[in-house]
Formats: sequence, structure tokens, C-alpha cells
Amino acid sequence: MNLHFPGSTTGSYSRNLNHLWSTDAVVLIWKHAAVEHYYRGLAHGATHLDVDLASAAATAREVLKNQPLVAKLKAGAQAVVRDLICPDCLEKFLAAALAKIRARHAQNLILDDAGSLRAALRGANCTGLVEYRQAHPTQDDTQLGLHKAIERRVRVVPLPAAKVVGDGEDPACAALVNTVFNN
Repeated sequence: MNLHFPGSTTGSYSRNLNHLWSTDAVVLIWKHAAVEHYYRGLAHGATHLDVDLASAAATAREVLKNQPLVAKLKAGAQAVVRDLICPDCLEKFLAAALAKIRARHAQNLILDDAGSLRAALRGANCTGLVEYRQAHPTQDDTQLGLHKAIERRVRVVPLPAAKVVGDGEDPACAALVNTVFNN
């Protein structure tokens, strides 16, 4: 049984909780105001149990003596890993969030045209930009071990050298535009 408190000791609050889902144990979450993007998919009594000072001890005792509840909560935690915080799940969530921001701010006017993007980046320093690519899970990955492999599966890929650099254009920015538009 794992009890998750708000805050963090290493990494981040979110990283710690993401780890707890995949430990094949019951997850107890201390009631708090923080909200993760996947919380809409959680259900007290199905994926975890919410606790506070008044309920923590009694809830823990109930979990220790109720094996059907333990099995249900473990299955719920595995579903959180499989359906809500898996690498593909996070990728889809971020893509959807960025698409909404993009649409709201009409970023297509700049981002969908190589010339407009080059003009917008003129004078910028893009040195150090890299592309992050996710290697997808293999058959050797277990569902509960996915959280440990996420960071190992993200590869940093330096942008290739720019083929064409305009006057006053940063070579790294030109390489970014070339990569995006496959020029």
C-alpha cells in the first residue's frame, strides 16, 4: 500500500505519483487541491482511495483486511498506467493541448508556412534546440514497468545542418525550419 502526499522529495509531485500507479500496490492519495491532467479518469474506490487525517488510519486498516478491495484497486491502478499515463497517452494529451493552444492563438498563420516561420524566427538564436523522439514500447516492456522506461525511450536528436541559410538568419533556426518542412 502506497500513500501519496502532496509535494515531492525528488523529481516532482507528478513524477512521484506516476511512479506509485505502477508499483502493483494500492494507492492512497492524501486529499489535496492539485490536479493532474488525467485526474478526470480517476475514481475513488476504483483506482485509488482518497484519505485525510480523519480517515487515513481506518482506510489503511480496511485495505489490509479486504482482499477483494485490494484486487479491485490494484486493477484500477494498472488501468491508470495503461490508459492514462502511458507514453502514448501523454503524447496524445500534449498533442491535443498544444493543438487547442495553436488554434486559439491562430498560430497556423506562422507555423504552417516555411517563409512565415523563417521571418518570425529572424533575429532569434535557436542554438541548442533539439528534437525529442519517442521510441515506442517493445514486447519486452511490461505495463507496470513502463514508467521506468519512459525517460530511456526518449531520444534527443540534434537538428541536421541547414541546407540554406538566408541573410541574418541563425543557422540553427534555418535547420529547424528545414526539418519541420523537410526542405
